[in-house]
This record gives sequence, C-alpha cells and structure tokens, in this order.
Amino acid sequence: MRQSPAAHAGSAARSLTARGRPPGDRGGLPRLRQRREDRGRKITEHALAGIPQYWIINFDPEPRIQILRLTDDLGRYGTPQVFSGDDTVKIENPFPASFPSSDLQDFT
Repeated sequence: MRQSPAAHAGSAARSLTARGRPPGDRGGLPRLRQRREDRGRKITEHALAGIPQYWIINFDPEPRIQILRLTDDLGRYGTPQVFSGDDTVKIENPFPASFPSSDLQDFT
C-alpha cells in the first residue's frame, strides 16, 4: 500500500522526534557554527558599520539577553550588559523600552 505524501511526512517527523530531536533539527553542529558567527564576525561587522547596539538572545538553557553598545568611533562594542532570570531589560536608546527577560520563555 502506498502512503500519501502527508502520511509519509508525518512518519518522518515522528521518527526524528523519536531520536530526541525536533523535526528539522540536524543536530548541534550547524548551531555551533551559527553561534560562533554571531559572536565573532557579525559583532565586528556591525560595530564597524556603526550599528549602535547588537543584541544576542539565547534560549538554552534559559532566556539570556546580551546587549552590546558602541563605545567609541573606532567601531568597537563595550562589555555586554547581560539580563536573565527575573531581570528586567530596560533600555533608553534608541527608544525607551522595558520587559521582564522571563517573558522570553514564551518563545522557547
């Protein structure tokens, strides 16, 4: 008996989930490469382009936000401001905003 494409897709998703990974997750290697790029080349490029803030948001093991801000005209970010747990993220520039970092749990 031949399976419909929808049934075949459903069984493929179940088999991936059975191996402990969500459908579409090819393992940790692509994430590690992306993480390295986000914390290396992209930070440098954004700073040199004069982008005033660079945010890094991690969800594993819990939501954590790092905000880097330009410190000078030489295209460098200073020490990141880090928010996690019950911290309230509060910024004034480029516009006032605040929210509890725990609200990011909804996106995990």
